[in-house]
This record gives sequence, structure tokens and C-alpha cells, in this order.
Amino acid sequence: MKVVILGSGAEGTGLAGLLVKESEIEQLVLGDYSEAALENTKKNLSLLGDSILGKEIQYRRVDARNIDDVAKVIHGADVAVNAILPKFNIPIMKACIRERVNYCDLLTSPDGPGIPKEETFTAQTELNEEFKKA
Repeated sequence: MKVVILGSGAEGTGLAGLLVKESEIEQLVLGDYSEAALENTKKNLSLLGDSILGKEIQYRRVDARNIDDVAKVIHGADVAVNAILPKFNIPIMKACIRERVNYCDLLTSPDGPGIPKEETFTAQTELNEEFKKA
């Protein structure tokens, strides 16, 4: 199984540390806009030692605002996990629809005053039919 985690902050790195130990995970790709964050994740995962031997781990720079950029990183994945801010949810979801990749989100915002609609759960559920078709 190929898993892509978008966001290599605390949540993305922690999840990567758990997933990389699973036998079903053959390839793990971590994507982030920040090269420094990717290097930090690489350093932290190296602390797992022998438990990650034989695993294919890639670190890719990605602009989560850009559907085409996200699509390149998630291409061929079984699932993409969104571990970054809600303002990037919709572009990532649209890339997943295009690439026919399952989507998992770690954070969204509720509908409410001052919250942009594209960051809300409602905006995400509006893509439900497109996911079903994909």
C-alpha cells in the first residue's frame, strides 16, 4: 500500500512514525511546502532505527494550494492523509478526486462566523458525489 501524508508537522510526522512500522505500508510519501519541515521529519523517522528498514520513504516538496502539484505527489497512492491547515482541504480533495485516491483528513473547521466556507466541513461534503464517481 502507498500512503501519502501531506504535512510534516507534529501530526504528519507522528502519523508517519506509526504507519511506517505497519507491514501493509510498502511506500510512504511525506509532502510539505517546507524543506526544513521535511528534513526534520526525516531526522525524526531515522530515530526509529531498524523498524523502518526495507521501507520506501520519500520526502517531496508540495504546494498544497496547487491541485496539479498535489496530484503529482499523490499519483498512484492508495490514500492521501491531509495533516495540514483547513485552508488547503479543498485543493487537496480535488487532487484526490482527479487521481482517484482515497482521502483522509485530520482537521476541518465548523461552519461559523468568520470562517471561510472553503475551510468548512460543509464545503468538504459538497464534494461527496465527485468522490463517489471517482
